Amino acid sequence: MAKVQKTKKVVTAKKSAKAAPKATKKAAAPAKKAAPKKTAPTPTKKIPAPLPKLPLPRAGKKIIYIDSCLFFPAYSSDGYSDDYQAGRYANSDDGTGTLQAPIVLPVGAKINTITVYYKNTTQDDIQVNFVRKHTEHWASTEEYLISYEALSPAGIAPDYFSSVVINHFGDNKIKEKYLYYIMISMLGKLSDTEIRTIRGLRIDYSY
Repeated sequence: MAKVQKTKKVVTAKKSAKAAPKATKKAAAPAKKAAPKKTAPTPTKKIPAPLPKLPLPRAGKKIIYIDSCLFFPAYSSDGYSDDYQAGRYANSDDGTGTLQAPIVLPVGAKINTITVYYKNTTQDDIQVNFVRKHTEHWASTEEYLISYEALSPAGIAPDYFSSVVINHFGDNKIKEKYLYYIMISMLGKLSDTEIRTIRGLRIDYSY
C-alpha cells in the first residue's frame, strides 16, 4: 500500500516582535520672529534757509566819498607825502606837483556836483581838472576837459580846512568807452606854514 507522504507546511513565522512604531515628527514650533534690527536713522539733509534778498539800489540821488589816499602823482619822479588829516601833497621841488585819482561811476550816471576838500595856506590857487580820455582815440581838448576849478587860499585857523563845490560840467553824464579821472595841481609843501594839499572828494550823482 502506497505511503502518503505528508507534506509539512512550513509556516514562516512572522516575527512576533511588534514593529517599532514609526517615529512621528513633532509639529514644528512656530518660528520666533527675529527682533527688528536697530538701524541708524537716515540723516535728513538740512535745507539751508534762503538768503535774505538784498534790496536793489533804487534810482535816484547818491553820494560817494574819495579819500586822499587814492591820489597818486601824475609824474612818478615827484612822489608824495601824507600830512595826516591835512591830506596829501606831491613832493615836487617847487610846490607845483600834481596828484590824480580815478572817478569810478557806472555808465549812465549823471554827476550833479563834486565837492573838493583841501588845505591851502599859500598865496596861490590849487587847480582842479576833471577830465576823461577815450578808449579808442586821442580826445580833443573839448572832449577831454569836462570841468576846471581854482581853489583859493581859505579856511579858519588852526586847521585851515576848506572846500569848494563844482557844479558846472561840459558833459556830466558818464559814457561808455570813456575813462574818467580828476587832476589836482599846484600841490606841495613850501614851508612849515605854507602848504597845499588835497584831502578828498564828495561826488553827488544820480543813477
